[in-house]
Amino acid sequence: MGTPTISDQRPHPSPPQRSTNNRLPLVIVGSLLAGLAVAAVLVVVPILPAQENVLTGAALLGFALGWALLAVLSVRLTDQPQRWAAVPATFLAVSGIVAIGGSDPVEAVFAWL
Repeated sequence: MGTPTISDQRPHPSPPQRSTNNRLPLVIVGSLLAGLAVAAVLVVVPILPAQENVLTGAALLGFALGWALLAVLSVRLTDQPQRWAAVPATFLAVSGIVAIGGSDPVEAVFAWL
């Protein structure tokens, strides 16, 4: 048995500690309320034509913003990223853009829904 060397006595580095500060509930509530507020403002403020398809599309885009905020802010501000929230954000954004387009088959589908 040899004598221990200096390299044998060094402590092993510990893995980086994650923050225990959990801001996820605030991020969720804030993001979804922001989306609701944007949707309400886009529908209520008379900057868009008062057509059903345009107002529906604007509301969907507002909700999409809320879900996108949840996806982005949870990655940046919390230790529990909610990347899955990008899926409903994308779906709502595409639905909003299609609704604003206002073709007759699209309006029939939205009327059915």
